[in-house]
Amino acid sequence: MGIVDVESIVKECIEELLEEYNDHKENFLTEGDVTSSLFCMLKAKLGNHGSAGIKVHRELRPYIKVPQASGSGRHVIKIVEGKAKWSLHDPPNSGSVIDIVLTSSGMDYFESAETIALKRKRKYWRLLTYPLEAFLVCIEVKIRVSGNIRRIEKDVKKLGEIRHKLRELGKNCFVFLVVVDRFAEGKSKKKIEEYCKKHDVLVFIARSHKCNRTD
Repeated sequence: MGIVDVESIVKECIEELLEEYNDHKENFLTEGDVTSSLFCMLKAKLGNHGSAGIKVHRELRPYIKVPQASGSGRHVIKIVEGKAKWSLHDPPNSGSVIDIVLTSSGMDYFESAETIALKRKRKYWRLLTYPLEAFLVCIEVKIRVSGNIRRIEKDVKKLGEIRHKLRELGKNCFVFLVVVDRFAEGKSKKKIEEYCKKHDVLVFIARSHKCNRTD
């Protein structure tokens, strides 16, 4: 399956999700409801075991390796003074996570993340980070606009920086913001659209009784 097909599949799933949201708003009470529904749609389209060369994940934290005097250090993306920056992965739970991520199913990426996790001297280990190079699609979901614009802007900055960094590495990544808020004001919707355009993020917004998509 080519990367162009992946973009089309993601757009199709998002549009199906927004249609379902408009028809059955009572099924989407929380941000988790929306995110989980989209996650399941993507899993159904792409397969559960990476048969298309792609895996679907929830809440994944990307990292990059940055050369340092003491060796190669892992940096994660953080919002620092209003800007998205790659900073040292310390403490272990620091750094932004992405709501839904499609990654390459290559075992080398998983083994790299697993090796890092196993080196941590903890009784219980888990994958706190995953190589940015494996990221093919990043999706952030928001269910509320009012009083939430600053957080939405942070997510947009994060998505834009991930896409920018991957382009520097010679790779492509599709980044999406999905907003569902039946009470979102028109001026807030326009502000979000303009901000996404500035950061090269594709946005889908559902509000009122319409499903509004903007490229």
